[in-house]
Amino acid sequence: EKTDILEAIYYQQIGYDGRRFSAFVRTCETGNNLGAGRTNSAEWIRTAYHDMATADVEAGIGGMDASIGFERFRSENVGYHAFTDSLLFFADFMSAYSSMADLIAL
Repeated sequence: EKTDILEAIYYQQIGYDGRRFSAFVRTCETGNNLGAGRTNSAEWIRTAYHDMATADVEAGIGGMDASIGFERFRSENVGYHAFTDSLLFFADFMSAYSSMADLIAL
């Protein structure tokens, strides 16, 4: 099935064939490797928001389509390092069955 790989990435975190997609999500208690005031999970949510926020519903363009990769340096996307870091992490999980837009949505 087309959704099998996405389900595996989302649900199979540990054990045999574990995808470990959530391995870099840290709570406030466990700290992070990004420095003060930065967490992967917050950057992922921010990436998803900024990718979606460019939608023009009337024109039928934009939305959560991974276009943030091309729009990182636009004036409304301040702090592009978060987008770059997120997209680089997600890239390891891309395949013919899991697009960047799918991974951002996860």
